[in-house]
Amino acid sequence: FDDFLKGDANALTQDEQNGLNTFLKVNCREFHDGKLLGGEIYEPMVKKNPYENQSDQGIYDITKDENDRMFFKVAPLRNVALTGPYMHNGAYPDLESVLRHHLNPREALLNYDPEFLTPALQETCQVDEATQQAILETLDPILITPLELSDVQISDLLAFLQTLTSPSAI
Repeated sequence: FDDFLKGDANALTQDEQNGLNTFLKVNCREFHDGKLLGGEIYEPMVKKNPYENQSDQGIYDITKDENDRMFFKVAPLRNVALTGPYMHNGAYPDLESVLRHHLNPREALLNYDPEFLTPALQETCQVDEATQQAILETLDPILITPLELSDVQISDLLAFLQTLTSPSAI
């Protein structure tokens, strides 16, 4: 990707370029921007804490500013292929699962399966209907409307994300 940015039009395959175009089209750059494609801002996935006694309050845990509750750092995408498990809490084992989550957070929540988590974490996973409903009621409006991407577009987007891996990081 860096070579492409430096002007090498052949640095990305057609699939990777298609993935970059999808990345720009669905406005991923609104959150994943800057040199690291993220990591510089905090955003809420939900507008308020839907849980009683929730231990993870986002950046609020550090700042103690009420306006920071449920705000989490947007993950940088540089070397993202090497940084799983994904999400701030390790909820997904692979990038495709994360992409599909972001395309339709409502469906991802309602169908989340904590099977890959360790047994101790599986016990803490709150997938009951009341908790899911509370989360859905506080979902950030930008996330309510699902984004429609084909399997090919998702595959291309994953190919693009691989180009963000530095050879020295491997």
